[in-house]
This record gives sequence, structure tokens and C-alpha cells, in this order.
Amino acid sequence: LPISQWKGRALTRVTSCVPLVIMGDFEAYDQESAVQYDEDGYAEVETAEEGPCGKIGGGFCKCFMGFIGLPLSLYMLGWNEQQSVCQSNAFIYAQENVKNHYSGASCTSLGAQEGLAFLDCPVTQYENFTVASMNDRMGDTDFGKAISVPAAAISQTVEMYQCEETKSYQKRDKTTVEIYHYEPRWSSVPVPSSQFSQSVAAVQARQRGCPGVQNNPSWPPNLAENTVPKYANFLKAGQFRITESLLASSDSSGFGPIEPVNLQPFANNFPKTAVLPSQGTSITKSNVAVQGDYLVTCTSQVQVGCIRISFQQSSPTKINAITNLGPGLETTPISIPSFWGCKARDWEAAVGSVGRGAQKGVTMNNFVDELHSTNGTQTNLLRLLGLLMCWFSVYCCFGPLTAAADIFGDALDCIPCIGGQLESIFEGMVECVLCLVSCTAGFACGTTVIAIVWIYMRPAWGIGLFVAAAVLVCASLYFAKSNQKENSGRKRVIEPEYSDEEQ
Repeated sequence: LPISQWKGRALTRVTSCVPLVIMGDFEAYDQESAVQYDEDGYAEVETAEEGPCGKIGGGFCKCFMGFIGLPLSLYMLGWNEQQSVCQSNAFIYAQENVKNHYSGASCTSLGAQEGLAFLDCPVTQYENFTVASMNDRMGDTDFGKAISVPAAAISQTVEMYQCEETKSYQKRDKTTVEIYHYEPRWSSVPVPSSQFSQSVAAVQARQRGCPGVQNNPSWPPNLAENTVPKYANFLKAGQFRITESLLASSDSSGFGPIEPVNLQPFANNFPKTAVLPSQGTSITKSNVAVQGDYLVTCTSQVQVGCIRISFQQSSPTKINAITNLGPGLETTPISIPSFWGCKARDWEAAVGSVGRGAQKGVTMNNFVDELHSTNGTQTNLLRLLGLLMCWFSVYCCFGPLTAAADIFGDALDCIPCIGGQLESIFEGMVECVLCLVSCTAGFACGTTVIAIVWIYMRPAWGIGLFVAAAVLVCASLYFAKSNQKENSGRKRVIEPEYSDEEQ
């Protein structure tokens, strides 16, 4: 927070003893650190920069993190390449073995057979979700049955208005500033106020940011925390029973509950005004009222402890799927056999669509092409993430070097007039060199793992790429050596010229 915005802050002083490096010796001196807070719920605690021992210790901690992070990053890259190939094999196997196609009138006509099938059918029946089905601890109560929503999937988000603490750090010259901020906000998980900072400045800021709040109330025992998604146990697309396993499959899409549920049709099932329940008690039908798209316990003034509940749904009007039809025309996963580098597994995929997307006819080839495209995009994103993680891990391995450069920079800062500039130049140069070295090493390690997995999973492609790379390297070495010989051949000894008289 800029000094110009410090409004009405009280100021206290605390004293800390920190080590300082001067000419290679350790000298202790007293450093005044300021604690400042204002009426907006902010508090700043200034502490002096770490000493050389702390910096060296932090550097070795970063180095340890790098040695742990690099193998994990390489493993993720290898796993990503393997999964990409196995996914493609599953798509191809299903596409080659599907014999039955159902769309239009054939979705409801008699004669549908069991076995692998491609579906392009409209949804004819949804499952009814209630508040009780979203909260296992609610039981068969009036509140649990007050709302019923037909959908393919639904999610419930319960939020409580609570006082929250945020902590951040700012670097100011040689001082690290801890900034505490307190503000009441809606949160979908309990915020344990017992873990708040108990420093004088933080307590003062909390009294200003969350006035009158000693502790956050406990969570209602009959409501689930966070956002809880639920998929239908079954829904019908034509004459076919779509099961939960197909809707929740990792390769399925279009069933994520994102559309808000309109609660106005259920407003008459609840009181017009809500009453905030006592702390730790269950929410009942008499405690809440409908307000917009929320069920709320505070209809007038929002205060810490208020609860609001919202619901989101997914109601696709058409389903495209590659699946296996079992007894009763119920969808079951396809048994994918093992391939080179891939274990046998179960697989199925579906896409739900609404609006114009539901009006278009989709062929199985188009459906599989879309699956390949999605798989390729996900693979490329994870490749990029894995390579960046390799870069960062290798950079962390140089932690002791960055710490040593920082300590040497502190010594340079002692030089009058130009010390600060010398410190910035030296530390900046070291950072640039280490970034370039770690980038090269990290990317080299990552691409090597990708190439090795390709050789194992796709021998023709992997070996071909390695041969092409080897040819390019050999060609580069050959031309470099040839050029060196040509330049050496051009060299000649220049002898001095003598006149006839000298001869």
C-alpha cells in the first residue's frame, strides 16, 4: 500500500536483530521494523532481509525441491505421451469395431441389438434431483424434498459469509513486508479463524476489517461443504438407458452442470423472510427463503454466518456416444484390449449438446475426429507444462548459486555511491545466466524423455526422428570440419621479400 494511502494508521515499533555481512565477517546490529495498520483491515509488518545463513539455507532447500521436482516432471512427460497413444488406440479400436448406428427414428424403433454402438439420439427422460440427494446428512426432511430439478447432472454450492485472512509479501529495498488483510467474503469451505495471525497488528487490522467478529461460525452439519456435483444414475436417450459411468467418463463432455437453476418456481415452498439459525444448528425449511437464484438465511442485511445455496444443472437435449449396449439396452463400458505399451482397460465416451448443436446430425467419424482433436490439445498442453516444470526444477537446483550471488551482491552494496547499481547488475547477470542454462538443460531433459517414450510407444516414428536428428548432427559436424580444413588450407606462410642486393 503506498504511503499516501496510509489513512489514520497507528504506528508501533519492534526491534529485531539480524546478521549483516561486512568484509566477510558477521556483525549483529539492531534493525527497527515498523508495524502499521489502518481502518480498512490492512496491516503491514516490516522485517529485515534474511542474513547469509538464512539465504544459504533457503538456497539448499530450493536445490532439494529441484532434485525432487525434476524426476516428477520427467515422469509426467513420459506418462502424458503414453496416455496420448493409449487414448488414440482406444478411439481407433472403438471406431473399427462399432457395427450398430442409431440416430433419428432408429433411436426409438424396435430391433436395437446389444453390442458396440454409436448413438445420436435425443434425451427423452431425466432424473429428478432434490436437496436431499445433494446432502447425504439431510435425510428425508421437508427441506430435502422442497426442490426437485430434472437434469442429467446437477451441482450444489453452499457458501457462508465469513471473515477471511489474506497474507502477502512485498520486497522493499532490504526489507520484506508482510501484509495482512481481513475482509468478510462468501466462501464455500469453512475458514478456521483459529489459524489467523495473533500478532498485535493483525488483531488490530482484523477488528477494523471484520468488526465485531471474534470467530467464524461453525458449518451447518446437514449441508455439504464446497461444490458437490452429482450425475444421474440413469437417463433415457430414445430407448437406451444412459448410465452414470458414461456421463462421468473422463472422455465425456457437455454434462458439466454450469447452468443456474431458476428457484422462483419453488419460492412458495419457503417462507418470505429467512431467519439466521443459531451457530452449529442444521438448516431447515423454515430458516431459508428464495432470493434470486439462491436459497438464503439472510434476506435483509448480510452478516458473518449467513448461508446461501445455489444449484447448477446440465440438461442436454441430445447425446452422441460410443459405448457398449448391455442387457436392457443399458450403456456399459467397452473392453479395450491391450496394445503395445498399453494395458487393457474399459472405455466409453459421450457428448451432450443443446440448442443448434443438438439439431445437427453427427456421424461416428466426426465424433471420433473430435475425440482425437481434444486428445491432441490436452497432450500438447501437458507437454508445455511438463517442459516448463523441468526448466523450473533445474533452476531450483542452482539455489545455492543464487544464494551466493545474493550474498556477494549484499557485499557490493556496501560500496558508497555505486554499490546499489553494482549489486543489481551482478545479481541480474547471474540470474540471466542461470535462467538460460536451466532452460537449456531442462528442455533437453524433457525432450529426451519424450523421444524415448516415442521410441517405445511408436517405434517407427521415434526411431525415424532419432535417425533424422542423428543425420542432421553428423551433417553439421561434417560441414564444420570441412570448413575448418578449407580455412586451414588457405593459410600460407608469408616469406619476407629480399632485394637483389640483399640476396
